[in-house]
Amino acid sequence: MTKIPEPEWRKIRDMKAAILDRVCKGILTDLADASQTTDDMLNHHQQYLHVYEMLQARDNEVAQGFNDLKRSNAYFLLAHWVGNQWLTLSEFNTLSEDTRGKVLLLCGLDDYDPSEI
Repeated sequence: MTKIPEPEWRKIRDMKAAILDRVCKGILTDLADASQTTDDMLNHHQQYLHVYEMLQARDNEVAQGFNDLKRSNAYFLLAHWVGNQWLTLSEFNTLSEDTRGKVLLLCGLDDYDPSEI
């Protein structure tokens, strides 16, 4: 796939910090909820391991979505953001029709409807 057009690239770079912050906020909320679990079946060490495994998995997701952001892989990173519903609909709609189409194609989607953002 070709490099993303420069105007689109600027939009993505400008959106990155807000999206990353929103994703991290969600991760911290999930981790706090997991650490407050009062499941009688889990001792503290098991609970710690559960939170640690969650953090590792989520860290890998964040790394795949935000590390090494460059024009040559921007379509793939956008597809990762869309696949994880990290973009709001308004953020997605700021992209050109061509870019949205390519990202949806990469995701195997007909439309983008982030229901939980």
